[in-house]
Amino acid sequence: MDTKLKIIEILQFILNVRLDYRISCLLSIFKREFDESNSQSELSVTGAVEGPNNMPGALDFEHIEEQAEGIFGGSEENTPLDLDEHGGRTFLRVLLHLTMHDYPPLVSKALHLLFRHFSQRQEVLQAFKQVQLLVTSQDVENYKQIKSDLDQLRSIVEKSELWVYKRQGPDEGMDGGEGLSTEPEHKKGDSGGTDKPKKAESTSSYNYRVVKEILLRLSKLCVQEGLSGRKSKKQQQRLLRNMGAHAVVLELLQIPYEKGEDLRMQDIMKLAHQFLQNFCAGNQQNQALLHKHIQPFPQPGDFRSRHHAAYLHEQLPAVQ
Repeated sequence: MDTKLKIIEILQFILNVRLDYRISCLLSIFKREFDESNSQSELSVTGAVEGPNNMPGALDFEHIEEQAEGIFGGSEENTPLDLDEHGGRTFLRVLLHLTMHDYPPLVSKALHLLFRHFSQRQEVLQAFKQVQLLVTSQDVENYKQIKSDLDQLRSIVEKSELWVYKRQGPDEGMDGGEGLSTEPEHKKGDSGGTDKPKKAESTSSYNYRVVKEILLRLSKLCVQEGLSGRKSKKQQQRLLRNMGAHAVVLELLQIPYEKGEDLRMQDIMKLAHQFLQNFCAGNQQNQALLHKHIQPFPQPGDFRSRHHAAYLHEQLPAVQ
């Protein structure tokens, strides 16, 4: 049975690779059509192409549909995607045989593959909706910066118990104490009357500073301030959603800390709430995504959480 479970895992991996391949094929199809459309547009501007059917920027959706249908086994080139070169019939018989075993884990995974086999087009469509093209060089730079920031923020959040200030005894949590305030150390240095080299930044202080800088960068990506007011940057909000930035920030908000003493953490929580507000500002998809997380925000005596929840309720008239 263990061997058959391993075979199921291999088949699951193959289906994931097939899904990625089909998405790549769809992107290639659209790219070719856009390139051809742009070339026709340039020719029409110079007067080399005339006629009502050669509208600048128009796409031939019928041709796109024909090519897209080919990635599901409609052409000889994509026949190997059926896994057995028999239209998937052999693959289907194997899965049906596996579902007949009296072993629930194997039956469950085999049924999951069966569902995927009979919903291939829907699976590709849902996955393709999550694809976001990085058109400009600025989009590429934003993606790289967001990925780097989220990886670092996720790692810091996972290790929060090692650097967040906690009220402890004199022999414990010295690094956390440094994260709260370094003022006594500066006073000691001044009273000594000698110029000492600047003390290296502690791990706790470094994490507080980095988290704050990351949240500020992420918030600025969501909205643009101008003379006419605040404008939502839908493209960047969608990129942040697809990369799961909101999930990492929601984990950050769950970190316990000394609310009456840790002023740095209070600032971080304020910036985290501000990011989530900017993340859902004017973006209905992001609003619907955050709506399910409203309940954990209001806490007794926490004005900022109640204010954030009220803001989300104002932003979500269509979801309520």
